[in-house]
Amino acid sequence: MERHTDADLLALIRQDDHQAFSRLMGKYRAALVGYIRKRVGSGQEAEDHVQDIFLSLWQNRHQVGPDPSGSLAGYLYTAAKYTVIDCYAKRRSEIPYGDMLGEILDIAAHEQVDTDYLVAELQAIIGHEIAQMPNRLRQAYQLSREENLSIKEIARQLMLSEQTIKNNISAALYQLRSAIRRYKEGVLAAVILLRFAIQLFNDCLTLL
Repeated sequence: MERHTDADLLALIRQDDHQAFSRLMGKYRAALVGYIRKRVGSGQEAEDHVQDIFLSLWQNRHQVGPDPSGSLAGYLYTAAKYTVIDCYAKRRSEIPYGDMLGEILDIAAHEQVDTDYLVAELQAIIGHEIAQMPNRLRQAYQLSREENLSIKEIARQLMLSEQTIKNNISAALYQLRSAIRRYKEGVLAAVILLRFAIQLFNDCLTLL
């Protein structure tokens, strides 16, 4: 079989050569899927993202160029990197307390605290914060996060501008993050107090 560089394959792809495109996909597909799967944790999601990357390459085949060495690896892995970043950004916007919840559970696991209790307590705090929000923030947040409506759909339903909806959702997320941060600090304080109490108890035992 004749060997082609990425630059050779790209030249053929620009001539709408589907066989060359398939060969390029075969060269990089498995590695890209592995790269993304390792970072997003889902094989099917990684497959879908890689399919999108190659679709974008095909659609932009006349604008894309190889690097000075004639390789398309840099272009493809850069696209994969930004795909992963987009995934993280989307997850953080969907679960505004995800990072801090992870830290809280790490503390709980290390200190052998009941994690189910902490999660239930945290969910109750979040529910309370949402209930206490001004109506404009609560409506925008619930329509976005609980009913999965787009900014445009929420703006139409509430008869407000899209920018106002974005501002209200951002304000709601900030309020939730602040509440969760206070809870996290409370968990840390409780752990420190527990450690002190245990140490004090042990010290008392040594005096008996």
